[in-house]
Amino acid sequence: MSTDVFSKVQASLKKLTEEFNSDIEERRTNRVQTEGPILAVESDVSRNRDAEGIFLKIKEAILTVMEDSGMEKTEITMETSIVDDLGFTSLNFVDLTIAIEEALGIDGFPMLGWIDEENLKADKHFTVYSLVQKSLSSIGSDF
Repeated sequence: MSTDVFSKVQASLKKLTEEFNSDIEERRTNRVQTEGPILAVESDVSRNRDAEGIFLKIKEAILTVMEDSGMEKTEITMETSIVDDLGFTSLNFVDLTIAIEEALGIDGFPMLGWIDEENLKADKHFTVYSLVQKSLSSIGSDF
Protein backbone atom coordinates (compact mmCIF):
# COMPACT_ATOMS: atom_id res chain seq x y z
CA MET A 1 0.00 0.00 0.00
CA SER A 2 1.46 3.36 -0.93
CA THR A 3 2.19 5.91 1.77
CA ASP A 4 -0.40 8.33 0.35
CA VAL A 5 -3.17 5.72 0.40
CA PHE A 6 -2.11 4.55 3.85
CA SER A 7 -2.24 8.13 5.15
CA LYS A 8 -5.75 8.59 3.73
CA VAL A 9 -6.95 5.35 5.29
CA GLN A 10 -5.36 6.27 8.61
CA ALA A 11 -7.00 9.73 8.55
CA SER A 12 -10.34 8.18 7.66
CA LEU A 13 -10.08 5.68 10.54
CA LYS A 14 -9.18 8.48 12.94
CA LYS A 15 -12.23 10.48 11.86
CA LEU A 16 -14.52 7.44 12.23
CA THR A 17 -13.08 6.74 15.68
CA GLU A 18 -13.75 10.32 16.78
CA GLU A 19 -17.30 10.18 15.43
CA PHE A 20 -17.85 6.80 17.06
CA ASN A 21 -16.66 8.04 20.46
CA SER A 22 -18.75 11.18 20.14
CA ASP A 23 -21.89 9.20 19.24
CA ILE A 24 -21.44 6.82 22.18
CA GLU A 25 -20.95 9.67 24.64
CA GLU A 26 -23.98 11.53 23.27
CA ARG A 27 -26.18 8.44 23.53
CA ARG A 28 -24.98 7.74 27.07
CA THR A 29 -25.75 11.34 28.04
CA ASN A 30 -29.19 11.15 26.43
CA ARG A 31 -29.91 7.84 28.16
CA VAL A 32 -29.07 9.30 31.57
CA GLN A 33 -31.13 12.42 30.87
CA THR A 34 -34.20 10.46 29.73
CA GLU A 35 -34.00 7.51 32.07
CA GLY A 36 -32.46 9.14 35.12
CA PRO A 37 -29.23 8.10 36.79
CA ILE A 38 -28.16 4.55 36.23
CA LEU A 39 -28.26 2.86 39.60
CA ALA A 40 -25.56 0.44 40.60
CA VAL A 41 -27.27 -2.89 41.03
CA GLU A 42 -25.88 -6.34 41.53
CA SER A 43 -25.09 -7.63 38.07
CA ASP A 44 -25.78 -11.17 36.99
CA VAL A 45 -22.56 -11.17 34.96
CA SER A 46 -20.94 -13.48 37.49
CA ARG A 47 -23.63 -16.07 36.74
CA ASN A 48 -23.17 -15.68 33.00
CA ARG A 49 -19.41 -15.72 32.51
CA ASP A 50 -19.61 -18.83 30.42
CA ALA A 51 -19.51 -18.55 26.65
CA GLU A 52 -23.11 -19.73 26.19
CA GLY A 53 -24.48 -17.14 28.63
CA ILE A 54 -22.50 -14.35 26.98
CA PHE A 55 -23.49 -15.58 23.51
CA LEU A 56 -27.18 -15.37 24.43
CA LYS A 57 -26.75 -11.82 25.76
CA ILE A 58 -24.76 -10.73 22.69
CA LYS A 59 -27.31 -12.35 20.38
CA GLU A 60 -30.16 -10.52 22.13
CA ALA A 61 -28.23 -7.22 21.91
CA ILE A 62 -27.67 -7.75 18.18
CA LEU A 63 -31.34 -8.60 17.60
CA THR A 64 -32.41 -5.51 19.55
CA VAL A 65 -30.17 -3.27 17.43
CA MET A 66 -31.49 -4.91 14.27
CA GLU A 67 -35.09 -4.39 15.36
CA ASP A 68 -34.49 -0.78 16.41
CA SER A 69 -32.79 -0.10 13.05
CA GLY A 70 -35.60 -1.67 11.02
CA MET A 71 -33.38 -4.49 9.82
CA GLU A 72 -34.81 -7.89 9.03
CA LYS A 73 -34.09 -10.33 11.84
CA THR A 74 -32.19 -13.48 10.95
CA GLU A 75 -30.72 -16.45 12.76
CA ILE A 76 -27.56 -15.57 14.62
CA THR A 77 -24.89 -18.16 15.34
CA MET A 78 -21.32 -17.93 16.60
CA GLU A 79 -20.16 -18.00 12.95
CA THR A 80 -22.36 -15.06 11.88
CA SER A 81 -20.38 -12.07 10.62
CA ILE A 82 -21.91 -8.91 12.01
CA VAL A 83 -20.68 -6.91 9.01
CA ASP A 84 -20.80 -9.37 6.11
CA ASP A 85 -23.91 -11.35 7.07
CA LEU A 86 -25.94 -8.75 8.97
CA GLY A 87 -24.77 -5.57 7.22
CA PHE A 88 -24.02 -3.57 10.36
CA THR A 89 -22.83 0.01 9.82
CA SER A 90 -20.83 2.24 12.15
CA LEU A 91 -24.07 3.62 13.60
CA ASN A 92 -25.25 0.07 14.33
CA PHE A 93 -21.97 -0.55 16.15
CA VAL A 94 -22.58 2.49 18.35
CA ASP A 95 -26.00 1.10 19.29
CA LEU A 96 -24.52 -2.38 19.75
CA THR A 97 -21.86 -1.05 22.13
CA ILE A 98 -24.53 0.45 24.36
CA ALA A 99 -26.73 -2.66 24.13
CA ILE A 100 -23.80 -4.92 25.11
CA GLU A 101 -22.87 -2.68 28.03
CA GLU A 102 -26.45 -2.84 29.28
CA ALA A 103 -26.78 -6.59 28.69
CA LEU A 104 -23.53 -7.41 30.48
CA GLY A 105 -23.88 -4.78 33.19
CA ILE A 106 -20.55 -3.17 32.32
CA ASP A 107 -19.44 0.30 31.29
CA GLY A 108 -16.84 1.10 28.66
CA PHE A 109 -17.03 -2.01 26.45
CA PRO A 110 -13.88 -1.95 24.24
CA MET A 111 -15.73 -2.00 20.90
CA LEU A 112 -13.14 0.11 19.08
CA GLY A 113 -10.35 -2.22 20.19
CA TRP A 114 -12.34 -5.18 18.91
CA ILE A 115 -13.03 -3.41 15.60
CA ASP A 116 -9.31 -2.65 15.20
CA GLU A 117 -8.42 -6.30 15.93
CA GLU A 118 -11.02 -7.57 13.47
CA ASN A 119 -9.85 -5.23 10.71
CA LEU A 120 -6.43 -6.89 10.86
CA LYS A 121 -7.81 -10.37 10.16
CA ALA A 122 -7.46 -11.80 6.68
CA ASP A 123 -10.15 -14.44 7.10
CA LYS A 124 -13.79 -14.12 8.17
CA HIS A 125 -13.98 -11.26 10.60
CA PHE A 126 -16.50 -9.48 12.83
CA THR A 127 -18.00 -12.80 13.88
CA VAL A 128 -20.26 -13.20 16.88
CA TYR A 129 -17.71 -15.73 18.18
CA SER A 130 -14.93 -13.13 18.30
CA LEU A 131 -17.30 -10.60 19.91
CA VAL A 132 -18.17 -13.17 22.60
CA GLN A 133 -14.43 -13.72 23.19
CA LYS A 134 -13.89 -9.96 23.55
CA SER A 135 -16.85 -9.76 25.92
CA LEU A 136 -15.50 -12.55 28.07
CA SER A 137 -12.08 -10.92 28.27
CA SER A 138 -13.62 -7.54 29.14
CA ILE A 139 -15.45 -9.01 32.13
CA GLY A 140 -12.42 -11.02 33.19
CA SER A 141 -13.41 -14.50 32.14
CA ASP A 142 -11.48 -16.88 29.89
CA PHE A 143 -12.95 -18.70 26.92
